[in-house]
Amino acid sequence: MLNVRIKQLIHAIVLSEELNYVRAAERVFLTQSALSRSIQGLEETLGVRLFERSVHAVSLTPVGTAFVKRARLLVGDAERLQQDMRRQAAGEGGAVSFGVGPMMAGVLIPAMLEGVRVRYPGLRIQVVTHQPDVLLAQLNQRQIEFFIADIRALQSGRDLEILPLPLQAGGFLCRSAHPLLQRGPVALPDVLRYGLYAACMSDALHQLVKPALQLSAHEDLPILAESNDLRMLKAMTLNSDVILLATLSCAEEELHAAHLVPLVLSDTLNLHAEPGIVSLKQYRVSPPGRMIIDSILAQQIRDAAPGSL
Repeated sequence: MLNVRIKQLIHAIVLSEELNYVRAAERVFLTQSALSRSIQGLEETLGVRLFERSVHAVSLTPVGTAFVKRARLLVGDAERLQQDMRRQAAGEGGAVSFGVGPMMAGVLIPAMLEGVRVRYPGLRIQVVTHQPDVLLAQLNQRQIEFFIADIRALQSGRDLEILPLPLQAGGFLCRSAHPLLQRGPVALPDVLRYGLYAACMSDALHQLVKPALQLSAHEDLPILAESNDLRMLKAMTLNSDVILLATLSCAEEELHAAHLVPLVLSDTLNLHAEPGIVSLKQYRVSPPGRMIIDSILAQQIRDAAPGSL
């Protein structure tokens, strides 16, 4: 492998322009002897003579002419690369791909992305929405840098870095004209009898949800339809008597407008989601990715502040 430094390329380019060691050395802030050693080292590494030298003149060899032409391109690429990295570090460019679970997609992402877009208009963002086990596979394959999803079925070990976020309260949501709303507090079996819509869940997450619904490990969840599209699930709930099992925050607009209503149960259930930000320990999240994570954390702090809605 050739051990050619960018500075040596710059030295050769400047010398080709000046064809004088004294003037070229002044331009690159070196002594004449230091510039001469740099050019000689470059020629020895390449195994070719780039410059013809005499007592009164310096000239390019034919090989040197071809070399300087290529060197200009390489130095230009290196300068642009450095500029791009600086812009990415400052949030002025670059790209980031990350994943988000369906329950979190409508809660955390829209406001956060709008804020990031305003602050960093040159940043390209790709968001993948899927269930946690699929996002974990994509993370391990380096298709995404990190993901935000329910972390209950994930194990934080040597490979995963998991940053918990505040719990998201959950509940049973139904349309405003649902028959169950004609009663007072309803029993859980009456709710489950109507069937459920829910976001897609892994088998492990299914097992974790069952105790909260007072079901044994051998009983099936009465889910009639699962989807990663929460907008579609909410629309289906508004047009049927099936109950939506979801976090309250993902239906904030519908609840505020009273289109969807949370059922009041006679039994106290611990329904919630445990979101978190998941990344790989052995890989550092890119500067654009870190800005996305910082924006999510800042949004969580604002939401938790007194008086926030």
